[in-house]
Amino acid sequence: MRYEDTPRPEIENHYHIRELIENQEKRTNDRNLSRSKEKEKAEREEEIIRAKPVDIVEFYCETCEEDFAQVAFKQIETDWSNTNQRIAFYKSKHDDCSTWAIRYITDKYSDPYWSESKQVARDRGKHYADILQPWETGYNLLYGRKNT
Repeated sequence: MRYEDTPRPEIENHYHIRELIENQEKRTNDRNLSRSKEKEKAEREEEIIRAKPVDIVEFYCETCEEDFAQVAFKQIETDWSNTNQRIAFYKSKHDDCSTWAIRYITDKYSDPYWSESKQVARDRGKHYADILQPWETGYNLLYGRKNT
């Protein structure tokens, strides 16, 4: 039997090499996770710095169920569940009922203003036809059907 005819050993299937490869992949995944967390933290801190300390902000009062614009002050607090993370928000008191209203700076997507505000709902309804797509209900009613 010649040397060329013998099968070559698969190095990746050797138990020791496979273990080294798995350990390296784990370290790489851990490093990527750490980098993404650092990036999120840096973006969050940049968002906090970019927000003005005092600004006129629109709020929604849950007690009076009305929208109002008020001078608000930026407040920064440390998240009690994650001490490495800071939370920033605007806070102001409603003049009519003296309840505190809050608008999130760092967690804008979970800000209840966007779901509760009547002004936001009116704006969404006013511009509904502008963002209507051809496959959505009401498109043919608004724009007519093409005759083919």
